[in-house]
Formats: sequence, C-alpha cells, structure tokens
Amino acid sequence: MVRPRKRTTTFEPRLSLAILAFAGLSGGCASTDTPGGFIDRLRTPNEGVRAELEQLEERVRRLETEASASNTGNARLRERIAELEATLEEVRALAAAPAPPAPFEPQPPPRVQVLEVSELEDDTDRAPAGNEANPAASAERTGHELYDQALQAFMSHEYVEAEFGFQQYISDFPDTDLSDNALYWIGECRFARGDDRGAMAAFQQTLQDFPHGNKVPDALLKLGRSLERLGDTDGARRRFREVSRRFPDTEAARMAADSLAVLGDR
Repeated sequence: MVRPRKRTTTFEPRLSLAILAFAGLSGGCASTDTPGGFIDRLRTPNEGVRAELEQLEERVRRLETEASASNTGNARLRERIAELEATLEEVRALAAAPAPPAPFEPQPPPRVQVLEVSELEDDTDRAPAGNEANPAASAERTGHELYDQALQAFMSHEYVEAEFGFQQYISDFPDTDLSDNALYWIGECRFARGDDRGAMAAFQQTLQDFPHGNKVPDALLKLGRSLERLGDTDGARRRFREVSRRFPDTEAARMAADSLAVLGDR
C-alpha cells in the first residue's frame, strides 16, 4: 500500500519566526490576527504574505542584532569593572604598605654636649706628692688615666659610664692627640646603645673637627653604618665608597667593602 506523502511547504522554516513575531516582537497588521488565522494566511502563497513575512524576519534579525550588541556591551562593562577592581586593590595595597624611610643627612651635625659628671674620687686623679713643680706633666698623666678608664668601661660594655668619661676628657683636654679618639669613642658608645642619630653627630663632628686625625677612616665607616641602620642605604653606600677611595689599605676600607657587598654596590 502506498502511503500518502507528507505535505511540505517552503514556508515551514519561517513559521517559528512568524509565531514569535506574532507573540509580541512584531508589529503592524499581523498583530490583529488570531493565531490560527495568522498561520493560515502564512501558509497561503501570495505576495502580500511573503512581504509581511520578510518584514517580520527583518524585525527578528534586528532584535537579535540588538540583543547581541547588548550582550557585547555587558561583557565590555564587566571587563571594565574587573579592571577598576584590580586598580582599587593595588591602591589599597599601596595605602596599607609602610612608607619607605626618608634619607637622613644631618645638616649641620649637632655638637657633642658635654654632660655634667661628678669628679672622680680615685686617688689616681689627684696629683701625687712631689709633682707640684710640674703641673703640666701631672695634668697629662691624669688625662691619660681618665681616657684609659673611659676606654676600659667601653670594653666592659658600660657604655653610659664610658661616654661620661670621654666627654669629661674632651671638656678638660679639648686639643690633645687623644681628643679626636675620645670624640670618636663617644660615637661608638651611642652606636652600641642604638642611638644612631646621636652616634652620627659624634662621628660627623670627629670628621669636622679633626679632618686629618687617625680616626677619620673609622668615623667614615661607622657614619655609613649609622645611616644604614636609619634606612638611608644610598647615603651609607656613599660613605663606604669614600672610605675605600681615600683609605684603600686600611682595615676600615676592607670592612667598608664587605658592607657594600651586603648592600649591593650600585
């Protein structure tokens, strides 16, 4: 038995678009028909229906294009929001980060203040009998003893007492072969106690008051280390390079080279 063929029409692929347009996406005269009558008219091959169908298809394509453009715009908006959020996170991170230490360069360095200390009661500080005729020799011996006592206090880690002794020496003997040493050791006492700014003042004053003294290389080295501890690595590098350039064959120059290697000589 021969089964009847199923009827086909060239308008079938367009029915879904037309129905969709009829449901509310389309306009014009098609919106006044009932669904059944609208479909029947679409199945009738005539020029009016074809024109109306093409018009509906054009509206559907336009709506699809608008929807696609809207999606693209939303995607771009989401990308922009993501970029702004990333920038905001970077700003928050920068705001939360601690500020880098400001370079510190004392200009000019303060003078070392001589502190009031009580007179030493040790009998060695008094002129021994028989030396009244030579007060200069007695004063020199007393000065050396005062310096040695202060240095011994430093070696025993009694830094406050040592600084008092060196300051007393500078007050009593401001212009001797040991005056620049006493001033340098005041800086060492402060450096050992963690008073980096006070140490810098003493080392800088040593360089200023005794530019040709034997403590210049060591004062430059410790000035650089004080700057390093205060966070001014550029200033520290300059001092270390100066030690190496001016005093290349000294222990201070070797230690300065080691410090430059740690900091990274740039």
